[in-house]
Amino acid sequence: MHTIYTRCLLIICCVATLHIRGTAQIIRKNYLEFATSEKTDYVGALNLVWAGGVSTVGKGTHFADIHGSHFGTNIHSMRGDGSNFTSFHRFMLLHYELMLRTSAPQYDYLALPFWDWRNDPPKNIALPITASNSPNFWYFDMLNLNKFTGWGVTRGAMLSDLSSLPTQQTFATAITSSTFWSLSSTSFSRVLEGSNHNGAHVWVGGTMGTGASPRDPIFFIHHCMVDKIWQMYEDETTGLQSNYPTTNYIIPSYNKQEGWVDDLYADNTKDSRKIPFRYLLTQPVTNYDVWYADKGAVILDGANGIDFLVLGINKVYRYTAFDYISNTLKGKMYVGDYKRDATNAIVADIKGGFVVNAGNVCHFRAGEEITFGPGTTLTAGAGTDVTAKIITTPNGF
Repeated sequence: MHTIYTRCLLIICCVATLHIRGTAQIIRKNYLEFATSEKTDYVGALNLVWAGGVSTVGKGTHFADIHGSHFGTNIHSMRGDGSNFTSFHRFMLLHYELMLRTSAPQYDYLALPFWDWRNDPPKNIALPITASNSPNFWYFDMLNLNKFTGWGVTRGAMLSDLSSLPTQQTFATAITSSTFWSLSSTSFSRVLEGSNHNGAHVWVGGTMGTGASPRDPIFFIHHCMVDKIWQMYEDETTGLQSNYPTTNYIIPSYNKQEGWVDDLYADNTKDSRKIPFRYLLTQPVTNYDVWYADKGAVILDGANGIDFLVLGINKVYRYTAFDYISNTLKGKMYVGDYKRDATNAIVADIKGGFVVNAGNVCHFRAGEEITFGPGTTLTAGAGTDVTAKIITTPNGF
């Protein structure tokens, strides 16, 4: 079956007439796809969390403290072997994201965006970068330091020199590595950390060039790009996933500033669509699914020959992308066994589909188009409620 639903409401096997808004799943997108309302809400949530609006955080330096206290647990190769670089930051991103989403009811739809420093700002732009030639660039717009007074953050961005920023070439060197992690400087994790991750820290400068880098809000959208590349490596690079270490790599005593005793297992993080985590000790460990949209589209699928199975009820998969040229809300969602080809076209795949079993409640929302294709399984049964709808606001339902 391959049906495209646009500007309509699709209800499949609906046994209830009232649709509960549900829990928005995490779909991360480029910050340049944020509508103005999303930018405002994102900055509002950042400032609320910084001010201690969430009891678990309690102080603006919380995540910098977590990061600093784990330098001895191999989260960076400059102070250890770097084996936990990707996994630690994946847990930390999710933790911060959950804090933002729970800081106030109006922010529960937010997800961390990413900054694709490979081509933002464009490498062929006339220098220096200014608010005139790059008005939507985060430095001048969404994450301008004027929005974060009192944070004590400094920047020394080299607006006249882009040479330290990662490029398509540094990305290609990482993504084509045949080994996920080793002590060799040519392994995927080492190249990702070195010529990609480190370059952006150096370019931003100031606080981002210190051990307190998570104090700067650019830290998190930068690391979302790092995490996105790891997910691309695991999801799209055939035969390399098994190179992740098979023994349990442990991140000990995560968040010990708050009295946690959790040991996080790096092995559990190699697929962003299933991250076992809890951000309060009073909560059970929950599997969070995190997805990455790009260039106006998101794919909801499985991997490694295994379908993605929606667990729990009342989940909402929502994706929008604001187009500032046409001044319209867009965003395409592809559900099923899909992938992007070399030209970024969405084509059929053979790595795993998307399954909603009987008894589950699941809603799909997008700004432009929703496609259910090969590999999609929506099972009828008592309590099953599956809806698809085009929305006109980023937090719409």
